[in-house]
Amino acid sequence: MIWRLLLLAALVAFPIQAQFDEELDEFSLEERTPLSEEEALTQLAAAFGTAESAARQEALLALFDTLQVNPRVILPPRDWLKFRSALANEVAPEEVRARLPKLLAGAADAEVHPAATMRLNLALQLAAAVGGAETEELVAILRKRPDAELQWLLPALGRAGGPSVLPILRRHRRDETIMPVNHPPNIRAEACAAVLGCAYAGDPEAHALILAWYEEDFLARPRHAFNVQWTIQEGMVPDYRVLDYCGQRLNQAERYLDSRPGDQLSALIRHANDQVAIALTDYLVRRQQQAPAEESALFLPLLANPTLTVKQPVLQLFMERGEPGLRKQALAMLETQLESPYAIERFAAATLLLRHIPDSVVERVQRIAENDPSPELRLRLRETLRSR
Repeated sequence: MIWRLLLLAALVAFPIQAQFDEELDEFSLEERTPLSEEEALTQLAAAFGTAESAARQEALLALFDTLQVNPRVILPPRDWLKFRSALANEVAPEEVRARLPKLLAGAADAEVHPAATMRLNLALQLAAAVGGAETEELVAILRKRPDAELQWLLPALGRAGGPSVLPILRRHRRDETIMPVNHPPNIRAEACAAVLGCAYAGDPEAHALILAWYEEDFLARPRHAFNVQWTIQEGMVPDYRVLDYCGQRLNQAERYLDSRPGDQLSALIRHANDQVAIALTDYLVRRQQQAPAEESALFLPLLANPTLTVKQPVLQLFMERGEPGLRKQALAMLETQLESPYAIERFAAATLLLRHIPDSVVERVQRIAENDPSPELRLRLRETLRSR
């Protein structure tokens, strides 16, 4: 009888012991990876000092995972901002998305304290950058967590919820306030985030606004960087807010453009060509360089840009990686541009054709060099022919 009672007691105690062991393992994880602020800063500096991309990502993720089990560690604001930006911009999106559920779990009802607020806003920034958050979870955070930064929460909500969340996002729109960003008081993070969220959710007006601020920030950022450098050289304390926010908006705009599917590329390329949009053209050329071979044909309309600066790298990629039919199509497109009404485009087309198929076009280019109505073009083409 006694042994039966002992066996029954052991069976009842087993799940309790298993639960205790699990809790002990979680506690031991925190104990095995203690971290002070100084150690975290040392690891962060080592990660940023790593030049090789894969090793740098691994170091950033290792620090990220360690901080998750040391929730009371708080980094200085500028170092925390650099760390957040690096996770959003440099680490593989699938690695970030895999960690988001744990970061956001129970966030809407969690205790509010500085370290928890930092981690909540880190999660929201990552959700805005790579997606993967749940709409209901984000709506609950919007309603219950006044410490959540709307500049990350609103884009994340737009990515997750689509058109269904547009009424929520539009309440935060203040489109007339978002440009230009020349001084710190002009920074309107919430209004810009609302536009970005609406664009993710499918609002065409918000899409046009993002293209406008992307162009403006791309051209203004060198000036902001010069102002910071000049302030340092004059021995004064620099204000990085405008430069940092300009860089943030550029990164946000590019992530938004990255999320556009291939069937929307033609509209972006047409806009870049028609509006002579320097920033968007630069982005599209870089995207072509990273695109898989099966998407190469989508970038053929970039050759309609009239300048040699754009045509040259675009054609070079077609000649190096394109299928024979695609290369033939690109060269035929340039041949038709020899009749363009714009001298700059006739010169660009002639220069590239002489470089890639000289025997087929040299006589035609010679005629253009003799008879073109533009004296500047005739002079430059004669110089090009002599240098062959």
